[in-house]
Amino acid sequence: MTPTLSTDGLGAVAWIKGDPEGRDASCEHVSLVDTRKDGAVVWTASVTGSPVAGKPFTNQAAALGWAGDVLAVMTPNTVVGLRKDRSQAWSWSNPGVARQDFVYNDDMAVRGDRITVMLSEKGAPAKPNLSFVTLDGKGRQTKPAAERVPLGDGTYLHLVSDHPEALLVTPPSEAAPELLLLAADGAVTRRITLTTPVGHAELRGIGTYWRPDNMFDIRFTDTTVFVTAGSTISDTPAHVAAFDLKTGAMRWSRPVEAVSVPRLVGADADAVYVLAGKTTSDMTMYAFTSGDGTQTPISSVAAPRTLLPVIGLAIDYRAGDLAMTETRAGMFGTLMYRAP
Repeated sequence: MTPTLSTDGLGAVAWIKGDPEGRDASCEHVSLVDTRKDGAVVWTASVTGSPVAGKPFTNQAAALGWAGDVLAVMTPNTVVGLRKDRSQAWSWSNPGVARQDFVYNDDMAVRGDRITVMLSEKGAPAKPNLSFVTLDGKGRQTKPAAERVPLGDGTYLHLVSDHPEALLVTPPSEAAPELLLLAADGAVTRRITLTTPVGHAELRGIGTYWRPDNMFDIRFTDTTVFVTAGSTISDTPAHVAAFDLKTGAMRWSRPVEAVSVPRLVGADADAVYVLAGKTTSDMTMYAFTSGDGTQTPISSVAAPRTLLPVIGLAIDYRAGDLAMTETRAGMFGTLMYRAP
């Protein structure tokens, strides 16, 4: 679905044809939904990728976003701009279409009139992203060629935020992850090494079908990025750390609790909100102020009857409500809402 609504309350849903877990699945239809009219479907349109070597190009990749009043729809190898009346405003194809080569669009983020598209190389939907392109609100590339990011063995590149535009480099476990901040034209303007006095940032991936900023323990505001760091299996407390996006410097690092697996559940201009504790006992929600990291307990979350593996939870916290969902297959699947 679109992560946000248009100014007049419209959203969109992409439909996947085939097994979403399989590489032959594809996004073939998009529905425009009016949230002001009880979720009424305004229209459903067919949007498919360009053929390669005379055959349909399929992959489960699909992403949506509002570029002004145009709905940007990412297919496996194109991005199409649809107006609210269903007509096509523009279309962009990735480099593989012209070369009749297998280059995949893996992810897309849209903010205002800027669209960032992540690309994977030939025949490598399961391999790391190696490049990206930036489009303007009319579907035009801001640079003639895709921006490549050199990566070593075991290193991956992820699109983690569209506000600000940021890429995350996750190297092998012994090295520190890096955050790459992008300018309006897609150029990398700053690299921030995410390491603290107690160790490198711990960025736990929790699944492939959630929004990028929920795939890792990392949260953004306009000025700050927050991460967790340190061991969660020792008597030394893990830390929450804040980095200044303008300078790249670490602003502060604060301990949470010993024998705890802290999770970042949200952030705003005032604070980052952290859930800490053990899944077998009640957990505490803390607020750490953005400026100096002052810690304040703000609520508690009762332990569920069924053990929830905290590292496998997708968590969100907004306007005092907490939502937690177990994302992996199995006996779980618990969804909880708690208010302070």
